[in-house]
Amino acid sequence: MLAFASMTFLNLFIGITTVLIWEELSNKINHIVEHSLPPLNGAYMLERSSGNLQSIISNSYKINDELGYQNFENDLKNEIDTIKQAYISSNPDRQRLPEQRLALEHFSRLIEQQDTLLKQKIAYSQELDNLQKRITWLHQDLNDEMTPLMQEVEWHVTRLLSHPVDNLSPNALMNEFFILQELSTKETELFTLVNEIIDQRYTRELTSAFSYLDQKIAEIETLVEKLTSFPSTISHRQIMKNLITLISSNGELIRLLKLDTQAQLALSQLADPLTQVLTQFHLKNIATLEQSSQAFNSLNTNTKSMIINGKLIIVLISIISIVISVLVLTVLIRQRVLKRLNTLEIDLKNVADGHLDWPITTQGKDEIGHMGDCLRQFCVDMQAMVKSNALTLINNAQASLITCHPNGEIESANPHALQLLSLNTLAPQLTLWQAFPAACQPQLLAQFATDSELSRTGQSECILNLVKHNAPQYLHFHLQAFEHARQAKYMVTITDITKQELNTRELERLVADRTLNLTVKNQELTAEIEQRKLAEAHLYQAQADLIQAAKMAAVGQTMTSLAHELNQPLSAVSTYLYSCRLALETNQLELLTEMLGKTEKMNLRMAKIISAIRNFARKSPTQVESVSIDINQLVNNALVLVETRARNENIMIHNELTKEYLIQVDAVQVEQVQLNILINAMDATASQADKHIYVTVLEQSAAKLTLAIYDNGPGFAPSILPQIFTPFTTTKAVGLGLGLSICRSILERFNADIYLASHLDGGAMIILEFRNAD
Repeated sequence: MLAFASMTFLNLFIGITTVLIWEELSNKINHIVEHSLPPLNGAYMLERSSGNLQSIISNSYKINDELGYQNFENDLKNEIDTIKQAYISSNPDRQRLPEQRLALEHFSRLIEQQDTLLKQKIAYSQELDNLQKRITWLHQDLNDEMTPLMQEVEWHVTRLLSHPVDNLSPNALMNEFFILQELSTKETELFTLVNEIIDQRYTRELTSAFSYLDQKIAEIETLVEKLTSFPSTISHRQIMKNLITLISSNGELIRLLKLDTQAQLALSQLADPLTQVLTQFHLKNIATLEQSSQAFNSLNTNTKSMIINGKLIIVLISIISIVISVLVLTVLIRQRVLKRLNTLEIDLKNVADGHLDWPITTQGKDEIGHMGDCLRQFCVDMQAMVKSNALTLINNAQASLITCHPNGEIESANPHALQLLSLNTLAPQLTLWQAFPAACQPQLLAQFATDSELSRTGQSECILNLVKHNAPQYLHFHLQAFEHARQAKYMVTITDITKQELNTRELERLVADRTLNLTVKNQELTAEIEQRKLAEAHLYQAQADLIQAAKMAAVGQTMTSLAHELNQPLSAVSTYLYSCRLALETNQLELLTEMLGKTEKMNLRMAKIISAIRNFARKSPTQVESVSIDINQLVNNALVLVETRARNENIMIHNELTKEYLIQVDAVQVEQVQLNILINAMDATASQADKHIYVTVLEQSAAKLTLAIYDNGPGFAPSILPQIFTPFTTTKAVGLGLGLSICRSILERFNADIYLASHLDGGAMIILEFRNAD
């Protein structure tokens, strides 16, 4: 108790010492945060803002517009606010606040002066830019006036030289030409000199520059006076006068240049005071940083000394505590506690491993001895309980259970097992195989062999086929090794599986019969599939022949008009060839070329018509492949075939497809669908005075394209609608009634649909839905 009390006191003393040391460290850190860090942060902020402000002021001399001035003013205001805040926070001495405010007010006044001068400079610069633009415009006007004047003079001189006039001499005109040429050269030199003076206004003496400029102006004025006798130069002289008024030594240009130069000089003179103020800020920052550094060094020295003393105290107390702990462990705990606990641990481990007959040697009158007595009593109770539980478990189990020794001798059997073996009691030294007929004994005896699966893995299974009461009986044996009272034994579970085995054998027989039946049915189905494939091939061939017949019927309906359509180009070609012969005889090559071009156009027109008929009349293969194609092209091909009939019958066909619409179909077959629908529309509008047929796109989405073909005819009769897609159903006097039925068959091949509708004006409408190619 004394040892534990001493250790507790020492630990308490270590804790108090540690708390005091950390409390002192916390106070010093708080001092740093409250007194040292704010001036240091303010100094860093002041240094950064001073550098930014100096950079902003340096760049202020390059500002020439309002936008640059607004940005400069915003940046300047932000940095000044930051400097004011940092300047005060970097001085913890509140007695110097009036002095700091005076310094900041002086700095603010300098900034305001610079701001005023900068505004004036920007205003002068903008006025100067506007004036320079006016000068440039006048220069351009002079050039624009000079070119026509010189051209006019040149034209008069040339005319007089070729057609002399008695009272006019070319010398005066030549003199005017030379004066204008010299005036243009000197004006260009004057304009260049003015731009140089404006660009170099800060580095050049303006009085001498404008004196030289006045000399150039005098030369130009002399030349201008020579042009007063030429009325055509009055506009040129007026523009020159305006230019001279602006750039002379008493004009607007020199006034603005002097004002801008004075503002620039004032800004330059203000730069030194601003630099001195920023230098004072910088020196103050250096002093603040040095003071903060000294305070940190002093605090660091004190903290190190305190930590070293605290470490020595803690180490000394820890050594004393360790010595006392070693004495307690070696003398008291090792001899009186650990040795007996080790013995008790060995006893517990053996009991946990199932050695319930292990001798428990731990004794005594203390808690450890009481634990040994409890462990001995536990072993006795467990031995009795294990024996009782094993018998109860076996006897109450619903399965047939038998326990036997490794040599096969039966140790115990529950009532279900005795009933299965037809035994009332177990005979002494009765083995498992002896309890069954002689025919089954070798199979059971093999389970207990030294090299059997039961010996290698600890478990095995087998099935016995018996005959009981003249009926087959199947028993399933499961042998499992286990240990009881440190002895190896086998648990045998016997299950009657007669019903399962009989069901299995019956199922196998039924499966065999069913398999044979399915084989025969499969052969019959294969033969039927072959027959259906052959019939489907015949059906596709018949459908293709039917489509070809309908196609030829459509061609036949348009053949008369197409023949007339071909006769017209042939007659025209004959006429053009006769004209070519006449042109050749009269050597009129231009007329010959024109007639040959017209002949070629007629030839191309006939070739287009014949190609459309040939492509449409070509018989399509039975197996078609869909390709990506523009539906506008298909509509145009179909319109070529009906164009002649439409023209002869005054039918207006409006193709409203204005761009490319790609679909996935076969071109020839979809052309036939469109031709059939167009022919039906032309037949429907035959009785109308004003005949119109429209082809348009109703909807286009990512998945499909909806095309509509409608007319202004009478529309569909309600009685014909239910049978309109039925073959041989027609409302025409002459017709097979196969058109729409074939159209539906063709479209179904490409997953397309055809629908009937009515237009708002009452005409019939056919709607076609195609899959988009993309």
